[in-house]
Amino acid sequence: MKEMKSLLPLFLLLSQSAPAEYRAFRLQISNADGSESREEISTLDPDQYRGYHTAKQGERIVYTATWMCRGRTSDLPICPNPRELASTETPEAPTQQQPLTPAPAAAPAAPSESPAIQTP
Repeated sequence: MKEMKSLLPLFLLLSQSAPAEYRAFRLQISNADGSESREEISTLDPDQYRGYHTAKQGERIVYTATWMCRGRTSDLPICPNPRELASTETPEAPTQQQPLTPAPAAAPAAPSESPAIQTP
């Protein structure tokens, strides 16, 4: 019984596999009169960003895009927005492909059964 109690924490530690993910935000930060603005990519939402970074009096912080970053998150830069990646990719030039089914061949003309027309 004592051995099972000592193995239980090890078993729980090894059996938990939680996938890592976090949300990324594109923040638009503008001054009170809107004459100056800047864009930041952050893992903090607007409220968290204001609490963590010092915001000037009257600064407005809103997010303009958000997306999920999946996988290992430590020591890596914030992943790019997948929608922007999809819009910047250029499609390959179309290629000439053969149709999957060949077009039906024209039926050969049947010999005429009518009598030949004689000209004078």
